Amino acid sequence: MSIQVTTAPGALVALGLGVSDVSTLVALGRRVGNWWTATDGDKEFLSLLDEDASSILQRRGLLDVPTFNKRWSKQIQLLANGSPLRLENRDIEQVLKDSKTLLQDLSLFTSVMTCLVAVLEQFTKQDLVRDILYNMLKSLLKLHENGEDILRSQYSSRLNAWRSTAVLRGLNQAADEYRQGLIRDGHVMSGLLPKTESRHVEEFLAWLLGSHEPFFKTASSDVAGMAVCLSRLGIDIIDVQSTESLETSQRPCTVVYSARPFLHSMTTPEGTRAIVARDASITVPLEHPEEAVSVFPIGHDAQNQCRMAWKEGQKAAKTIQISVQGAQTNGQIYQEYHQSARGEQPLSFSSGLMARLERSSLIYVLTDSGAPVGRAPNELYRLVSNFTFITNQEIVSGLANCLGSTSMSVLSWLSALTNPGEFHLGSDISDAEMTDTRKVNAFCIFQSFIMGYYYDIFGRLVDTSSLASKTVEGSWGFRSADFLRYMRSHSLGTIPPDSPRVRPFGKSRLVPLLSMLFVGGHGTGYDPERAEEKFRLIDCLGIVGKRTLICNSLLGKCSSPQEIGCFTLLDVDVGGVPRDFNGFIKSGVLPPELPLVDCRDIGDGDGDGDFDIPESSPTDDVTFHIEADWEADPDTVLLCVRYRGRRIATVSPVPTDYLFCDAYVPPNAGPRQNLRRSRLSQGVEANISTLLQDPPVLPYSYNSGIPVLFQALNRPGLRYAATALYGRRSDVKVATDCVERAKHAAVEAFGAGEVGFVIVGGLTGTAIGDPSLERADVSNLLYEIPIKK
Repeated sequence: MSIQVTTAPGALVALGLGVSDVSTLVALGRRVGNWWTATDGDKEFLSLLDEDASSILQRRGLLDVPTFNKRWSKQIQLLANGSPLRLENRDIEQVLKDSKTLLQDLSLFTSVMTCLVAVLEQFTKQDLVRDILYNMLKSLLKLHENGEDILRSQYSSRLNAWRSTAVLRGLNQAADEYRQGLIRDGHVMSGLLPKTESRHVEEFLAWLLGSHEPFFKTASSDVAGMAVCLSRLGIDIIDVQSTESLETSQRPCTVVYSARPFLHSMTTPEGTRAIVARDASITVPLEHPEEAVSVFPIGHDAQNQCRMAWKEGQKAAKTIQISVQGAQTNGQIYQEYHQSARGEQPLSFSSGLMARLERSSLIYVLTDSGAPVGRAPNELYRLVSNFTFITNQEIVSGLANCLGSTSMSVLSWLSALTNPGEFHLGSDISDAEMTDTRKVNAFCIFQSFIMGYYYDIFGRLVDTSSLASKTVEGSWGFRSADFLRYMRSHSLGTIPPDSPRVRPFGKSRLVPLLSMLFVGGHGTGYDPERAEEKFRLIDCLGIVGKRTLICNSLLGKCSSPQEIGCFTLLDVDVGGVPRDFNGFIKSGVLPPELPLVDCRDIGDGDGDGDFDIPESSPTDDVTFHIEADWEADPDTVLLCVRYRGRRIATVSPVPTDYLFCDAYVPPNAGPRQNLRRSRLSQGVEANISTLLQDPPVLPYSYNSGIPVLFQALNRPGLRYAATALYGRRSDVKVATDCVERAKHAAVEAFGAGEVGFVIVGGLTGTAIGDPSLERADVSNLLYEIPIKK
């Protein structure tokens, strides 16, 4: 049954979005631009320029606005309450009496610009999209004296709004499908348009929008592909024909191009030169990732060997485990708080602990379960040791199965080629004049093996289950060695091994790697050599590009270190997620802490607590809502914690992730004779009620032998929030299957202090009998992320 909703914010709430999410979406729309301000923002933009849309869209009949709006108002896809929300028109109308309350009709100008952005982002890097559209607007507008200043000041928010609208309404997804079809049919090449050819696109757009000429001739298959995609999205006055089969066109605009030099199936030097000149990019299908290399313009036998090599790399990767590592915080750092119980000193947060938490992030550890390496050919072993995290017999044997019959001279060339410090005049794989088929095939086979290895390992960290199109974009490709050189000189070359079978690394090294494997290298500057520089000094929680890579804790996935250590890949609109100019999602500053209150001051007890305390939980779990850190830096994010819609706290994700993994007590991996929940032998109970007070407080025990049990059984969100609130002030342990065991772990870790500690309640269903949570090396605090099946 539909309901009458008279405002767009009310429509979003009726569809299930939280009020906090809606308010952030609206505020960010006004500040940096998103679909919420697309049409109204464009009106204001043109008004400031003192221009009419016809100044830009000089060609008449570009688009049938009513038909376009009818077609692209049938769905919305956006992030809502931490989950992708996809609604078709019938779903919207079941809730709303008038769906236009939410999706107002787009103007002609907004419709055309949204189409252009949706298509350009499939063919070029986002940085180049920004330049192309800016140059187009600048050339078409007759700017007055201050016009360029206005354009420059408004352009970024307008581009964000067009991009957000394209994602929300599904235009970008459709454009991606159209382009992938063109690639499969051999009409356009894989990879992205290089910057050196952007002028062809600018000339095409100037002709399409600002000219009345009926024909446009181009030698670029990218331009022809863009024209096809634009026509299918709704700018259907465009016809595309090749010079080989030119016919009388029934449409006002005809793009004429020659396909001959640009077919990716060609193995001529001209075809190779065209491919090598492109920016490296490749689409990896998730169900059959080995098919990614099927677009390589090499012989069928070599393609078969590449697909086999990918699978060998996947197989070799099964011997490598990737885990999140817990931390061991010095329990004495919290002891200064015991004096504040009776006002003996002001209750203030330790500046030393503050600094430590602000720079602390998760550590990932790669460990080896394979067999030790036996005798192996020198060059083969050198390749393995240079490009794998840990060398074992399974990896050596896997690569030998792929390149075992390759000559030593070619293997030596491969090793030298991928060394950033060596010069390769006349033999560089990216040099189109290098035509040695043996070397080209060997490089493609080796690249396939090592990419299968990398995707298998790091694919465990990325949840792709919600994607509408089961593909990811890698910033590597045919005859491109840049990514391999990056891995050899940075991600691999600068990770100090703790032992020959253990390799640790931090988030600043992980996130750019995930970007290059899954989101096309966005945020890295598309420069592998400098990728890590951009991430080293920021607490990056994700990247917003064509798609969004976001850490799990921002989405409320926070039941274990394994879950917190992973990311989710989204293809829905995230216009309500703050990010900086580069698309980085960064953590806000630590919010003010809640006061600790002696449990004797808020209860009837004498401080000795209760005995034999069972676990319990509130009726509902808390919910998390992404919002901007409005007070410090609106380009950064904080998590607003709500209970039944009521705001109770704000937490910063990066230090909370660190604190949770530090405090986590894994479930007992041994046999369980009795699944009945344990009870805490002695302690003081605390629950969410004190957080709902005005003002909220945190009950605390200043008796070192009597811990506080914060009741959060089977409430993962509340466990995470309680850890964030207490963890900045006190020693904390997060229980899973046994609170008494968590107490013993606390005593062992913290020793005999002057104050007590806090135990956060556990889980049942997801902890007991869940094999993935049991994969823990407790002695080294390693929590293994399971291999995907």
